[in-house]
Amino acid sequence: MVPADELLLFPAPPLTFCLAERGEQYVVSSDAAKEFFLDLIGTTASNSTFALKWFDEATGEKTDGGRVASGAPRLRPPSEAAHWEALLVRSTE
Repeated sequence: MVPADELLLFPAPPLTFCLAERGEQYVVSSDAAKEFFLDLIGTTASNSTFALKWFDEATGEKTDGGRVASGAPRLRPPSEAAHWEALLVRSTE
């Protein structure tokens, strides 16, 4: 994975950062716990989907975020009360 903050679309929340293995997996860390958009256009096949998992940095809580389609999905953390990590992994199903 490499730094890929350019994949966070404007206006990205402050203190939000992205690492990517383009087309395969993405990790977004946000101290803001606000929604954001991630640019998956052109990084994967147009019909790709990604499994989304949320991780609360403070408690270790894990939350399933379902499936996300490629494009420019809006990602919303499960709550605004924590610092969340989003993990998106290309689905093979």
